[in-house]
Amino acid sequence: MKCGLKLREYGVKEVVMELTGVYWKPLCNVWEPMGFDITVAQAAHVKNVPGRKTDMNDSHWLATLHRFGLVR
Repeated sequence: MKCGLKLREYGVKEVVMELTGVYWKPLCNVWEPMGFDITVAQAAHVKNVPGRKTDMNDSHWLATLHRFGLVR
């Protein structure tokens, strides 16, 4: 819950995350009622990009795809 409040302080309204196992479900269950617009991307659709080797690069790539409406 604290993380959701921190996101709200930063003005975050939309969240995109990669679907990995069941780890995304608790976040969605908490953040969705808080009013965040959540998009869950299938890893197979967003992972095959050369040069992405770290979680930070991964998060930037997901944010870029989401910004341009390319995450299904």
